[in-house]
Amino acid sequence: MRHGKSLLKLGKKSKPRKRLLRNLVTSLVEHERIITTRAKARAMRGLADKVISIAKKSSLTLEQRKKWLMGILYRKDAVDKVINDLLPRYEAKKGNYTVARHSGYRKGDNAQMSIVEYHGNNYFLYEQEGQKDTYKGKYPDFTLKILREEASFFTEALEKAKTSPDGQEKHKFLERQLERVQRELAFLDKSEIHIA
Repeated sequence: MRHGKSLLKLGKKSKPRKRLLRNLVTSLVEHERIITTRAKARAMRGLADKVISIAKKSSLTLEQRKKWLMGILYRKDAVDKVINDLLPRYEAKKGNYTVARHSGYRKGDNAQMSIVEYHGNNYFLYEQEGQKDTYKGKYPDFTLKILREEASFFTEALEKAKTSPDGQEKHKFLERQLERVQRELAFLDKSEIHIA
């Protein structure tokens, strides 16, 4: 009987499975967001939360916590990041430090993919800001700058293509590109979009 057994084997024996989960958690700590299959995401979330719980243990000294974390994480800089960056962020939070959400299907084998991330990372905060202003997109200044540079580049290239004898094919392509850039610029100018 296997009642209450929540271990996900992932089609691997215990040692390769543990190495895989340690690799995934190390990558998650370093990047704070990874994309993996849904089964691996479900299997690794417990270990990713355990990393923060170990770092928060007040009964252990700092050296003991680092030693425990080195048993899970493969790289020393990942251990330092847990202690210095992640621990202060989750000091008041009790559990559930990670979130896994569906992100579509992989092209090759149609496997379900998931995004696993720590709460409060930069990606997470950026997406939440975007959700608050659903009717407004935020375009940074460099987007406008790049669009204006593209417009000037395509107008110059069009002038050169008109004078060159073999520029007919290039001329059509450059016209289409210039129209696209002008449409985007017109949209940004007309709409009431907040430009940060």
